Parts: sequence; structure tokens; C-alpha cells
Amino acid sequence: MNLRRRCEKIVRSIDISEPLPIADLCRKVSEQTGRPILLQEMSLPAGSPSGLWLSTGKIDYIFHDSRASQLHKDHVIAHELGHILCDHRCDNDIAELTSRLMPNLAPEMILRVLHRSRYDAVEEQEAEIIASLLMYRTKRRRDEAGRTDTPVHMIRRIERTLLRNRRTSS
Repeated sequence: MNLRRRCEKIVRSIDISEPLPIADLCRKVSEQTGRPILLQEMSLPAGSPSGLWLSTGKIDYIFHDSRASQLHKDHVIAHELGHILCDHRCDNDIAELTSRLMPNLAPEMILRVLHRSRYDAVEEQEAEIIASLLMYRTKRRRDEAGRTDTPVHMIRRIERTLLRNRRTSS
């Protein structure tokens, strides 16, 4: 199965039948994994990842930059949800990072930490595709409800116009 199809299958496993705020999407993923997801805003230093997932095995923490726009925060969180849904693992040394983020948590409690360090890694590509699919599914119905100026509606209008012009010119 190719990467895109695998990601679509993962996203379809989540019941998204209406527009969802990112917190509700986290709740749905939490229900699926059986672990609570705690969103943590923090001021991340320049040059650091814009988000990361830290799992203790009992709780998933998603850290994201408090200074980002809401749309960017939502996408970062959706990306980290992609890692959670795929159960990605990382072998990086995490002692320094975890001690800065959660100084009261013993390093042996941390089972995994993932953050973007390589954009060519399959895990990053998979998480990014899932993030895009989640963002589309959770936002599109709100954007499309009662509106005809969304990209989806515009594309449909162009398709109808082109098909109509093709039929009349034949």
C-alpha cells in the first residue's frame, strides 16, 4: 500500500462527521489510542521545532509554539497527531530536551519523543500527509457550509463550466 493510501486509511478510522476544533480532534484520537492528549503551549526558542510529541505511555503531550498563528498551531498539532496515530518511534537522545520541557518528569518515564528534525524521513512525510488530511476533513465542512467562494466550490464551478462548454461546442 502506498504512503498516501495508508495515511487516508488512518484518517478515515477517525469519525469526523462535522467541523471540529483541534481540541475535539485530540479527544477523538485520545479515545482511539486510550491515552489522554495534553496540549502544551510554550514559547519555543528560535530554530527549534514548532512542535513535538512526547509520550509517557500513559499520556501523550503535544508541545507547540505559543507565538504561532492559530492555523499554524492547528497544523502542528495535527502533524503530531499523525505521529501518535502511526505509533512512530524515535531513537534520539532525549535527556536534555525532556529536562527542559518537563523538569519534574524522570527521563525513564518518557517512552518516545518525536519532533521534526529531518523532513526526508518517511515518518515525517507520513505525519505531514495525515496532518493535511486531518486539517482538510476538520475544516472543510465549516468552510463550505453555506458558502460558494471556497476553493472546493470554485473548482466545482470551473468543472461545471468547462463540461457545459464542452457539451455545447460538440
